[in-house]
Amino acid sequence: MSKPGVKIKLDKQRNLRYPISALLECEEYFGVPYTQFKPQEWKLKDMMFLLAIGLREEDPDLTVEKVAELVDEAESLEYVFNKIAEAWALAFVGKKGTELQST
Repeated sequence: MSKPGVKIKLDKQRNLRYPISALLECEEYFGVPYTQFKPQEWKLKDMMFLLAIGLREEDPDLTVEKVAELVDEAESLEYVFNKIAEAWALAFVGKKGTELQST
């Protein structure tokens, strides 16, 4: 079963999700294990990186620069940041706040 995602409206309706491959890419980008991420210190470019890797599963050619252009079409930066946070939480918790059970 794949990790759940969230719908985000940019240039069109897209699916934003963070599979393990995206989380591994985040660790490499930030240079620390995911447990040491400090979102309060992230810059706008970091947020565009997170959005790009969260959208790449359905659009592998997306770059940080292209994503920044798409964000200009969103209703607001707050909307985009909230969607990133929602999808990020789903990567670790699962469906709408229900913790994933180990099998």
